[in-house]
Amino acid sequence: MNKKLISLLVAICLVIGLLPVMTIAASAEAKISLMTWTAVTATEGGTPVYYKNVSYEGYTSTGEPNGTGWEFAAGSESDWNIKFEYPEGGVPTLTLKDAKLDNVGDNGAALYKKSVDPDTNEDVYKNTGSLWAIFPKKYSVIDLKIVLQGDNVIDTTAGVLSSNESAQDYFTSVTIVGENGGSLTSTAGGAGIRMERGASLTIENANITLERASSSKINVPIYTDGGNVTIKNSTVTAKNTAETAIYTKNTNGAGNIAIENSTVNVSAPYTGAISASGTLTVTDSTINGESSNAPVLYGEGGVTVNSGNLTLNGYYGISTNATTGSIKINGGDLEITAGNDSFRVVPDLSGYQGWSAVAGTSKDNAQEVTTEAALKTKYAKIGPAAAPPPATSEPTAAPTAAPTAAPTAAPTAAPTAAPTAAPTAA
Repeated sequence: MNKKLISLLVAICLVIGLLPVMTIAASAEAKISLMTWTAVTATEGGTPVYYKNVSYEGYTSTGEPNGTGWEFAAGSESDWNIKFEYPEGGVPTLTLKDAKLDNVGDNGAALYKKSVDPDTNEDVYKNTGSLWAIFPKKYSVIDLKIVLQGDNVIDTTAGVLSSNESAQDYFTSVTIVGENGGSLTSTAGGAGIRMERGASLTIENANITLERASSSKINVPIYTDGGNVTIKNSTVTAKNTAETAIYTKNTNGAGNIAIENSTVNVSAPYTGAISASGTLTVTDSTINGESSNAPVLYGEGGVTVNSGNLTLNGYYGISTNATTGSIKINGGDLEITAGNDSFRVVPDLSGYQGWSAVAGTSKDNAQEVTTEAALKTKYAKIGPAAAPPPATSEPTAAPTAAPTAAPTAAPTAAPTAAPTAAPTAA
């Protein structure tokens, strides 16, 4: 009996000993980094963490003034510009409220911070480094939601946001939402928003301006590798002095771009101002685009416009790949000024196999398309298909005039004889 009792007590102790471990395992954490390698951590269902803007005087490496930098320090519930929280059963959420993350100097390079060497008592200047403003922290694989309140400015030497650090830490998706006109502006330094490892980007109800000067396809205003880009109810300005502005790389059937009820202003000289390795779909949106050496809009898997107002000025207007996609205009107002074709399907195929049936608009809405020959040259047909000819065999129109004269003479004689017999029966 004593042995049984002892065994039971040992079992109870083991169970009790496991309880704290079980509790810890159930508490999920989300970790991100903001401008430094130090983790910003939020616990699921826990209290949000707060930070506030802090400015500092920036210098060059040799000590010349080089503008103002912005970093962050601990804040509170009543005094904050950055909040990070992990709602119970929800998505880790980073809220930016008039936030500033900036380590780019007036000369476009990383700022240096001045400090005093304790041994020599001389001023020294430390490089603030080349880091992303927002990036994942090790051992944290999460979806991330970013909420914009007020006017937010992000200018860092690496870029605005990276979804990838390694196989152990990355964002699986990023959603940027604006509240009450919340905006984000970034006009200097590094890349824009770079989504990798199949992560997708969604922008909703936001006002975002991203301007870059980069010749790399991944250091552009908006980029995804294996993910999709969705822009809804937003105003997005994406400009690049080289390469492309919005680019999606196709991996595993993704790489699509969908723009809905939004205004998108884009300019870039190469590849395509908006270039989708998947499909590109525009619905009820305004697109103002320029591309000096490439199509303004390109969709490897096809381009579809479901109404909207498109003003495109480029080497080509809209382009796709004949073997994988087509160009479809299902309504809308197009104004295309092109140095070459307004509509182009590549590669060029004999017999116009790359033609795309384009319906629901008129020739006048595409400036460069004025004749049927031009339409064929551009591999597109504007306007609904011609109606088929009538199915009846009746003349298509009444005679244009009465006969020019009466018959020349009456019959020369009456019939020679009556019929030989009456009809036999009815």
